[in-house]
Amino acid sequence: MLDAIKERISDLYEKYQYLIDILPNSDKEKFVSILNNNTTGVALLNNALSNLARYLKKCFGKNSIILIDEYDWPMENSRGFYNKADNFFKVMYSSIAKENKYVHKILFVGTLPLGQSSLLSGVNNLVTYPMHERPNHFDRATFSDTFGFTEEEIKHLLKKKHQDGKLKELRLHYNGYRTSTGVHIYNPHSVISCLEKNAIDNYWINSGSATTLVEALKKCGSEVKERLHNIIYSYFYCQRQDVVESVGQDESVGQDESVVSLDVGLMPCLRYNDLDTKLEIEINSLCTLLYYSGYLTMIPAVHIEANVKLVIPNREVARQWILWIFEIIGMKQCTKTNEIYESLFKKDIVTFCNKFPSLYMELMSCYDIAGLKKSKLYESWYHIFVLGALAMYHGVEYRVESNREAGDGRPDVRIIPINQNKTVSITYEFKRSDNEDSDIMKRATKDALNQIFDKRYRMNLPDHVKEIVEVGIAFCDKVAFVSA
Repeated sequence: MLDAIKERISDLYEKYQYLIDILPNSDKEKFVSILNNNTTGVALLNNALSNLARYLKKCFGKNSIILIDEYDWPMENSRGFYNKADNFFKVMYSSIAKENKYVHKILFVGTLPLGQSSLLSGVNNLVTYPMHERPNHFDRATFSDTFGFTEEEIKHLLKKKHQDGKLKELRLHYNGYRTSTGVHIYNPHSVISCLEKNAIDNYWINSGSATTLVEALKKCGSEVKERLHNIIYSYFYCQRQDVVESVGQDESVGQDESVVSLDVGLMPCLRYNDLDTKLEIEINSLCTLLYYSGYLTMIPAVHIEANVKLVIPNREVARQWILWIFEIIGMKQCTKTNEIYESLFKKDIVTFCNKFPSLYMELMSCYDIAGLKKSKLYESWYHIFVLGALAMYHGVEYRVESNREAGDGRPDVRIIPINQNKTVSITYEFKRSDNEDSDIMKRATKDALNQIFDKRYRMNLPDHVKEIVEVGIAFCDKVAFVSA
């Protein structure tokens, strides 16, 4: 890491080589040492940015503005030497920001709460601007609507691209982030990528690593896992009921009684090192990380208190949550799960029909769905349970579709091969039964298979698909029955 920092600062100094001619010999030696990457120790590196600001002041007579993006990225990646890295950056940032007469302003952008980070504890006059900053008496919050594109900006972009008809799709996939003033904003990276490629896809979740988050999710206790699952099922229930169609207009998802939110307190102080050392991650720590990383968003409250209500913002982020479901459950069951689902790609229907019900009952023991029966989530719980397992196939070789139009309806789940060498497609249709009687559940699965045929779900498949496996699954509480 230190070598990478030396190289980064050396590249920065290279842009200002013209300053060498105006520097006294003592400063010239320091400049050349940094430029040629010949520094020994860390003292000169610690002061490299503050010295550069001093050199520029001498040349131009003006103070510098310093922009530091992802300021806490090194802390996230300093496993095993966290304290050394923390001390290095604390000294460096203090040298440029504490009583430095050559620096006008500094902008730090990062993930964790800025003002509480130990590596910025030596910085003077620090002001933070989180997305949930409380509005002032003019009902405004500084910069709260600049974290992404607003609805008006999206309309302007679509008009420029002659794609006005895409507004509804963009809302569902990339909108949903909310500020304390109730402004809805879109993910700018995803919107730009979508307009450039003229395709709705998951762009942002593939733009960086989520290793820290996945590791934190694995360390959650059973109570935290259950609460996380509830918001996942809640989100997808609302998607099926078109509850979120209005996001970006005048209504909030959080106003619908169907939406389950996480009522948590965002932590004022959270260090990556804390996430590594804690044996079990509690809900406030995890949700602070998820919120600042963009995987949850806040439902604005009329009276902002210590706690906030968090929900999944949009379909793009929900896709990542689905990929995490089995990470959260744990890897123990995943191998067995993979083998059972893989049997369908081998057209071994008997194995899947025999083993899926026992697998389902085993995994269901991890959760208590009794509470869901009282809510509207009960109808879609099973759909999301299966989709969570199938999401692992979504990628280079297959495309996993949920509730997408095909034929004369919307099949629950389809796995469609993208790779030309893969020739088997799988279609799933789910039915919920109120009775565990095997004959009743069997009839439900037959109804599911008939629905696949009658509504022509076999249509719109690529030419290289030669065989289709069709699966009907009936669920009743912790019991499942399969026909295929």
